[in-house]
Amino acid sequence: MVALPPVRIRAASHRDRASIVDLGEEVFRPFGAYRKAITDWLATPGVHAFVAERNGRFCGALIVAFTREEAPGLWAELLAVEVLPADQGSGVGKALLAHLVDWLEDLHQRQPVRAVRLSTADDNDIAQALFRQFGFEATGEHAGRYDGGQVIVRMARSVGVDASRGPVTPG
Repeated sequence: MVALPPVRIRAASHRDRASIVDLGEEVFRPFGAYRKAITDWLATPGVHAFVAERNGRFCGALIVAFTREEAPGLWAELLAVEVLPADQGSGVGKALLAHLVDWLEDLHQRQPVRAVRLSTADDNDIAQALFRQFGFEATGEHAGRYDGGQVIVRMARSVGVDASRGPVTPG
């Protein structure tokens, strides 16, 4: 088995937007139309995006935003994890999530980030397994359905000193 070149994660720039939007439209198509949502997310102040590259070639992205809830502190909302179909299963998603967790843990030292949460489809077993590898657990929140009909599963992971306590829920 030939070892793949390492995945490099960097902050996304304005030049990456088209690639991120196009990939999101492709990989999220089974769940609904996401082109406008991703375009809007990337244009929103305070939304952060990261790009995965292998040998300088775009192969994935991650989008995260922050919200405040009734409970003290910030909540990170993982809006999207996108991996080119040809690169799925090759460690790109793991590299993006590892970067996100490290970035949030570092940020927690300066800002009160409580937790990161996300939504995924009930039939997306591969994504759920990947998220569990990074400490995410189902919250039991009822979040409805995607436009494609899949049941939305909410997952969360604590950040910082709360990380050993398992999932957290707002309020």
